Amino acid sequence: MRPHLHAKDPGYSHFLAVHEALKGGDLFGFVSETTITLEGIGRVQRGDVFGSTTLRRSTELVTEEQLNVTLSAEQVARQPLHPLQAERFVEAFNLGIRLLGAPRVAMPRVEGDFYAKEDPSNLNERLDRFYKIMREIEARELGVPRASELANRWTGRGKPNDPWYTVLGTAKDIHETRLVARAIAEWSDADSIGAHYAYNNDVFCTLDMASGEAARGHAAILDANNRAWLSSTYGIKFATIEDVARHVRASTRTAVRGR
Repeated sequence: MRPHLHAKDPGYSHFLAVHEALKGGDLFGFVSETTITLEGIGRVQRGDVFGSTTLRRSTELVTEEQLNVTLSAEQVARQPLHPLQAERFVEAFNLGIRLLGAPRVAMPRVEGDFYAKEDPSNLNERLDRFYKIMREIEARELGVPRASELANRWTGRGKPNDPWYTVLGTAKDIHETRLVARAIAEWSDADSIGAHYAYNNDVFCTLDMASGEAARGHAAILDANNRAWLSSTYGIKFATIEDVARHVRASTRTAVRGR
């Protein structure tokens, strides 16, 4: 979003090419809302935030046969985004980058008009696509099951009838705090994949190869094996910034030759 801050980086020319394409409207960029709602929480604070989650329930009688029930999450321990992180998102939104929804019951959403626009008639299809791929991802014990497994392991620490994820706030030491942080990161990555697929976007751009989880002997949605599975089963195309920059440059050359 701010290539001028990385002028000495070997990838500077790629950053600049992508930035200019976004700025000029030749490229449309999206990020999952989980980059804010999940990974936007500081790593050390993630357990505390989920431990502080309460659900507010409201009901509305629409007709004699229809009752709407709305659940909204309140997380009193959640802090504002770090100023530097907030600046990055402001820059991204100013470039036209929009958020992709990753629908989870009673999960917080980002306030403001920052979400991708969509035709309301496409909503059911998007939700179907999201839940279809997430069922398969979670069947492989990837994504949110990493966090729920921790909660199950610590179940005796929680209060009866509280949502499972509040147990994540009972981490006893820095080791358990780091387990929570990594589990939430995996949850975010998996839901990002789900949102990407649900909105039927073209390429999933990331430099994250899940090397940390691989070094610990853990599977992750973004490791090589699961990337291959996502590509072969769901047609997801992974790309780096360099790949996207190469595409942008090729598109520009094609446009020039066509004139």
